[in-house]
Amino acid sequence: MRMRPRARRAPAGKVLALSASLLFCPLAGLAAPPAKIPVIRINTSGLSPLAIGAETGRQAKALFPDIERRYDRYLASVVDPTRFASLRRQQLPQLLQPLDQEWQDAMQGVAGAWTLAEDSIPGDGRLSKEEYQVLNLLPELGLAMPDGVAFSVFGNASALDSPISGRNLEMPSTPELRSLQAVTVYADADNKTLATIGFAGILAVTTGFNDRGLFLSLLNAAPNSPYRQTRHLPKQATSIGFALRQALQQQNSADAAANRLDGKTYAFDHSILLADRHTALVQEYNAASNVAARRVWNSPSRDSLPWGRPNQLAAVDCLMLPTTPGACKDPKDNVRWRRLRELARFTPAQPAAVESVSTLLSDTANYRYEIFSPQTVQSLVFTPASNTLYLYAAPVNGGPPATPAHQPYPQLLGAPKSGHNVNINAIQLTWILLLAMLVLTVWLRYGPRLPRKHDNA
Repeated sequence: MRMRPRARRAPAGKVLALSASLLFCPLAGLAAPPAKIPVIRINTSGLSPLAIGAETGRQAKALFPDIERRYDRYLASVVDPTRFASLRRQQLPQLLQPLDQEWQDAMQGVAGAWTLAEDSIPGDGRLSKEEYQVLNLLPELGLAMPDGVAFSVFGNASALDSPISGRNLEMPSTPELRSLQAVTVYADADNKTLATIGFAGILAVTTGFNDRGLFLSLLNAAPNSPYRQTRHLPKQATSIGFALRQALQQQNSADAAANRLDGKTYAFDHSILLADRHTALVQEYNAASNVAARRVWNSPSRDSLPWGRPNQLAAVDCLMLPTTPGACKDPKDNVRWRRLRELARFTPAQPAAVESVSTLLSDTANYRYEIFSPQTVQSLVFTPASNTLYLYAAPVNGGPPATPAHQPYPQLLGAPKSGHNVNINAIQLTWILLLAMLVLTVWLRYGPRLPRKHDNA
């Protein structure tokens, strides 16, 4: 009996190389993704606010040894020395006086960990304690307002059966500020954690979330932004950035956080997108009337700017409830609101995934009024179902990319406690595929030599 010649096997090394090329060849034509920004982790167990601030400052200084010079140069770009002298003498003491001692101590701790000058003005290459305090209170002082958009999808419009929330942050920036971007995670002995997305050593919060799934994001809503203008502060005005941080420390749900933020006096009109593991809402605050009001997906909005998107919420840089003063006439806000409404067409039949929200936030239609604009410093998506942050951070130098990459920062806060399955991230998937290729290579190399039952028959 003639035996059929055995097919020649490729050497195992070539099989592995071919498999790897098939796996990675789709990436060959793409540029490497931008580097992730640093993650600073602070163990707050048993630490006083002063000590927490000191550890935050120490780690920020270790990452950026010239952090004082970088912040000084940034501050000089948003306030001139004459204006700063007025802020230091008048508005700054007025804002610090009602601020909780906890936050004053924490700022003192950061200041103690840095090399600060006794007296300094923006742009002299040094940083003073007052300049650092101003950096934490920029929105209250009418400087570097947190503009942009925010969006959340939840209920049966979300493919995760849990909210997917996102935010684009726009603010005046310089290479020095962009170089200081960082995620800071605070954890205590009870495994309660929170993360703030912003800049190294800055304690006030613009966007953050905690391990219980609570997500908060602040948007300026003051008409005709008072950037570089003198602002009259209301009596007992408190910092919204520190109020957001306190809410993240203490609250578990969007409703409880909104209650915690209500009843205070703030310095400027703003919206806050709040989401938890089940739902989302927007809290709108009007400084003139000192009144906060909640907006949910089916709340009435201004007649000229309808919404009508079930289980979806958006926020732009103006107040949308028809009961709040102001007309929301800025063309940028009008165009963005309508574009968000056009894109937010998620339904139970076609629910939103993380990629859907990422695509929405990356939209560049409508020149000068884009959702993702050249001024976007950070763009992010957060999913409490997996405690995963997906983040784009503007590069230090050069313009923004045509399409931002929302890179995953999984498990910043540890494993989720809600019982949802955690999605496999890209690194885990790569290792699984490599292991599968290794098994395939070993089988092709040695499998035919293994004894079979019919060989001994």
